[in-house]
Amino acid sequence: MRHVLSLTPVFPLVTLLACGGSYTQTDKTTDGTNLDSHGDTAANSDTAADTDTDTDTDTDTDTDTDTDTDTDTDTDSDTDTDTAPALCTSVWEPLDIAGWTRNYTVTVQGTTGTAYQEPWGTTYTTDGTEAYNFYDEVDTTGAGWSGNEYIGCDAEGGTGFYMLEWNMAGTYGGTSIGSADAIPDHPRRILPPDADIPGAGTWTYDYTANATMSGMPLAITATGAYTEVGIESWTAPDGTVYDAYHLSNAYSEDFGGMGQLTGVLDQYYVKGLGLVKELNTSTDGTVFMTRDIDTWTGLTPY
Repeated sequence: MRHVLSLTPVFPLVTLLACGGSYTQTDKTTDGTNLDSHGDTAANSDTAADTDTDTDTDTDTDTDTDTDTDTDTDTDSDTDTDTAPALCTSVWEPLDIAGWTRNYTVTVQGTTGTAYQEPWGTTYTTDGTEAYNFYDEVDTTGAGWSGNEYIGCDAEGGTGFYMLEWNMAGTYGGTSIGSADAIPDHPRRILPPDADIPGAGTWTYDYTANATMSGMPLAITATGAYTEVGIESWTAPDGTVYDAYHLSNAYSEDFGGMGQLTGVLDQYYVKGLGLVKELNTSTDGTVFMTRDIDTWTGLTPY
């Protein structure tokens, strides 16, 4: 298929439409003595002293020790927390790690520039699916784009990372060429799960993305196949050599009359660091774009 990209704004347009591929509280009483004293020597000596010694000491010793020891302290330690499934993760592309950045040198149609990537936590797609919110920016004097890719997990019976939606804005020669929102009818698998690397083989994709380009509807159709090339050596800018996972994506995309792209996108990922290199080449051998990592923060490759 042909491409109509040279010296026109079409390449940045279709690139932003194609999404670069690449967020519980006592009482006590006593009787006296009665003496009769009328001269009678017979002294009435009634000495019966009423000594009522009733010492009734009935003291109620009922020591009612009924102490209610009901210590019913409701210790219901219900730790029922919402354990909704977390998003999948990948050691090859650490989108689950917050606060990192990656900086690249890029070329777009031969013009050199810079690129920048960082994670923006998680979000929800248009249909309510939780996804990683991934920011990608490319800037050259000739063309550039920036925006967000929404990457989810385990779609349509498959496993791994999937491109669910994207939103990109483009520039050409320093002038805005609009923005695009796109939702493919079938998510595109972009990276297999760790358990399948290496050994994922080849998988295909075929989708139509209903896009809006600066308010105008546009249908994007794409077909292609990812092929696992294998594990290869990659040398970091500081000279350290790491194992890199190489994927090759042979693609064909049509942008509803705005242009077509056919080619091969080669991508390289390093454990703990993620995407380190890209090479996007058309079927006629023309290099559309290159991307090579220069620096990063918050990540440790291994």
